[in-house]
Amino acid sequence: MSLDSSTKNYIPPRENIIENIYNNISNYFTPFFIKFKFSPNLVTIISGLLGLMGSYFLIIDFPNSNIFSFILINLFVVLDLVDGDLARHYNKTSLFGRWLDLFFDKSVEVLFIFSLTLSCYRINMDLLTIFLGFTLLSAHLIYQYVMIANLYWFDNSKSDDKQLSKKTNIHNNKPSFMKMVLKGIMLHLTLKHSTLFFVGSLFVLFNLRYEGLLVLSFIAIYSLLISILWNFIRFRNQ
Repeated sequence: MSLDSSTKNYIPPRENIIENIYNNISNYFTPFFIKFKFSPNLVTIISGLLGLMGSYFLIIDFPNSNIFSFILINLFVVLDLVDGDLARHYNKTSLFGRWLDLFFDKSVEVLFIFSLTLSCYRINMDLLTIFLGFTLLSAHLIYQYVMIANLYWFDNSKSDDKQLSKKTNIHNNKPSFMKMVLKGIMLHLTLKHSTLFFVGSLFVLFNLRYEGLLVLSFIAIYSLLISILWNFIRFRNQ
């Protein structure tokens, strides 16, 4: 749904490659929830609880807990898209629904990173693990803050990109090319909500948790740096 981000009916587009994968899966779930008249908020709550349970399975000593965690985490992400589908289907959104969705999204993100870090520390007993977990959490939350700030405070003007494009093309074609490359990286190769759980859950599934923590920390750091560079280029030309 392409609506102004300042309106209460705004639902972000699903353009990211990984989110598109989840979106294709969610299309098989949505008719079930429509048939039984589930409200978007109820699906948000179910989704959030599954995500919290999936994170909890990371830190308990239970046979095949990694498989349970993988399944629950990915169900969380899928249903997190279903609630948006239901909101569009019923043409019914609310500020409370948006808050609820954001609350569970960020709660599960934080708990997932914390649980992944704790489970790695219990295996390795290495303080570097704690440092990596802290780095991942800090960089990811700051990156998410920048993205939310851009969405709600800086991107309300639909003419922003057109004006910037005109300015960069007048002076030099190189900034426009750089902007296009950065936009592609920002869209597909940074640590977005769905990317965090897709990449992290795959490492969990194969019991490569420490390696997953390393990879996610690296992606979180460069995601933050790329987002800062992206904004610097945008605002520098305004």
